[in-house]
Amino acid sequence: TEEYIRDPRFEVHGFAWRLTDNLPPAYGSTSWISAQDAQRALDSVDWTNTILLAHHSQFDGLILSHHFGVRPRGWLCTLAMARYLLGNHLRVGLGALAGHFNLAAKSVPYHLFEGRHWHEIGPGDRAAIAAGACHDVDLTWRLFELMSPSFPAGEYPIVDATIRMFTEPMLVG
Repeated sequence: TEEYIRDPRFEVHGFAWRLTDNLPPAYGSTSWISAQDAQRALDSVDWTNTILLAHHSQFDGLILSHHFGVRPRGWLCTLAMARYLLGNHLRVGLGALAGHFNLAAKSVPYHLFEGRHWHEIGPGDRAAIAAGACHDVDLTWRLFELMSPSFPAGEYPIVDATIRMFTEPMLVG
């Protein structure tokens, strides 16, 4: 993960997000943000007062911290929550969790952009990628809503610390 994200050839195509409080006017519900608008959109958020939720937050978090300088107040992770609640004997990827909770399947069409630059992808495929990413953001939110009542409050700081160790590594001597 780290080698892939830190590689100089790494390219952000865009991202989907959902803001739930104190929304900047242009970003209401779940929406797709293009790579060209990414920094401006991310800079519009007060990260010192924002908690960020993702599935496999180490991956998304490293992209956000390394490429965009995002360091939120706190991290939540539905992958970490699922590992705690469901154990290590079950698959807990986003698609597997959707099936476990009888939700609509993960839908990002990775085959449409694997190994391709954004400018090489046609408008129809771009729209499918954006729609899939928005669906997966909503799926992550729904999984959080389903798991959070059973997830111990004392575990959230551990999840946050674990993600920060990966996204904001420090060597202290």
